Amino acid sequence: MENKTEASKSACGLPSNVVIDLSKTPVSRSDAEWRKLLTPTQFEVARRQGTERPFRNEYWNHHEDGVYFSVCSDTPLFDSRDKFESGSGWPSFTRPTPATA
Repeated sequence: MENKTEASKSACGLPSNVVIDLSKTPVSRSDAEWRKLLTPTQFEVARRQGTERPFRNEYWNHHEDGVYFSVCSDTPLFDSRDKFESGSGWPSFTRPTPATA
């Protein structure tokens, strides 16, 4: 049985209260359609709740100003001004964009 402390941590071990239940999210495309639109890694991460390998993903060491958007929609997720170096090998942010918070 998983204890409450472990259950409240994200995949990278940081505290998280985020619950992603894709069964409650309306999806307008089939898996076959998504597979045509996304790379295999994008599909695994965005549609299957997978993760990229640390230090090998496209944005872990990206320092340009701008906004990070969902690969599946036009939803802004994070602002580069809120990015920080976590040493984890994945892009890390102090907060989501206000529009998605």
